[in-house]
This record gives sequence, C-alpha cells and structure tokens, in this order.
Amino acid sequence: MATSPPAPASAVQSPRFLSRRQQLLEAGAKIVEEAALQGRLPGFTVDDLLKRIEDHPTRGAFTNCWASKEDYERDLVALLLDARRFGFVSDLADQLMPLVESGVSLAELIRAASQIHFENFRDSSYWHLNLLLTNLIRHKDYGSYVRRTLIENYGGAGKQWEDLFRWLLVAYRRRMRPGLTIVDLVVTLAAIIEGFAFHWLVEPEAVREDIVTGESDGEPWSLVAVTIEGIVLRFTEPLKDGDQAG
Repeated sequence: MATSPPAPASAVQSPRFLSRRQQLLEAGAKIVEEAALQGRLPGFTVDDLLKRIEDHPTRGAFTNCWASKEDYERDLVALLLDARRFGFVSDLADQLMPLVESGVSLAELIRAASQIHFENFRDSSYWHLNLLLTNLIRHKDYGSYVRRTLIENYGGAGKQWEDLFRWLLVAYRRRMRPGLTIVDLVVTLAAIIEGFAFHWLVEPEAVREDIVTGESDGEPWSLVAVTIEGIVLRFTEPLKDGDQAG
C-alpha cells in the first residue's frame, strides 16, 4: 500500500503543525468516545475527521501529520488510553484538599473520596473505552501495541496516584505496613474501582450506597467506600514517635 512521505522536519517543529495534529487527534477521540458510551467502536474516515474541525482543512493537513491512517490510529489509541487526560487524580486532589485542611477524620475522607472517584471513573468515556479497546489485544495488527500502551499509561497514571497517597499518609500520620508499598496500594485500589465499575454496569443495584454500620454515625456509606476503607486500614498503620510517613 502506497503511503505519503513523512512531513519535513521544519513542519514537524512548527506550532501550526503541532496544533493541527492535536486537532485531528481530538476529533478522532471525540468520535470514538461518543461511540464508546453507546458500547461500540466506530469506523470513520479521514473526511469524517476533517469535518469535525472548525476550519475544515484539506486532506493534505492529515497527510502532513501521518503517513497512513494506521499510523494515525496508533497515535489515537495512545491518546484515548491516557487516563491523565481525564484529570481523575488532579480533580480528586482539588476536592480533597479542603476536607483535609478542615480536619475531617480519615474515615470521612475515605467515604467522600471513594464515592467521588468511583462516580467520576464509572461515568467517564475512559472506562468504557478501556473495556472496548482491550478487545484489540487479540487483534493481529494492534494487539501488542494496545497492550504496551495500556501498560505505559497505567504507569503514568499510577505515579500520580502514588504522589496523592504519599501526601495523604503524611496528612494523617500513617505509613505503609512492613512488606507493603505505595505501589501495592495503588494497584489494589485501581483493581477495586475497576471491578466495581464493571459490576455496576451489569448489576448497579448490587453496588450499594446505603450501608449504615455501628461505626458510621448514621451516615450511609457505599459498598465501594467500605471496601476501600478496609484496604487502606489493612495496608497502612499509624505512625509511632520518630517514624516517618510513607
């Protein structure tokens, strides 16, 4: 199959080239995300992308950025699977900071944080895209690329979560229990959130939000929050005099 020659180096470095490239990627992301929320992966053409951009560029704008549609699709998958685009960690941190500064208990912080993040994650196109795009791991042309991209993006998002949890451990004077690490905590909580999100798609009423226990002061907890509190308390312990958080 004939392909267009790569863009000249001067074009690759220009702000106009980078802006146009990002516009084309965002146009494709919007098409895929809209379809993902309906449970499907769409087919689309280069012309479909161009129509999504306000000034309706010519096909030359596309071929200046990518030698083929296959090259574009690989870059698009990388963009779609980047959880950092959705601001899960930064948005949650912004909402938690006033709570921490006001002196709420660790239990109350977990109750609020668990529900905020679970709802944001569950309702995002990112979660639905992950369900759909992981199916491409079996695809002979895209499988290894999708797997590698998933691993890389999990690592990038994981670092953000590690920083957030380190901050919270310091704020609440706790540390990881011997033999466990921040990475262990991040991996476990990610698996819990993803598992509950999947279960919610199948049986939403089972992911309860009305749990009242003897320790909840009458305030309802979600099943997600109860589970996460148990994990946090099992993975961490209070600091002793002279200990350092983390």
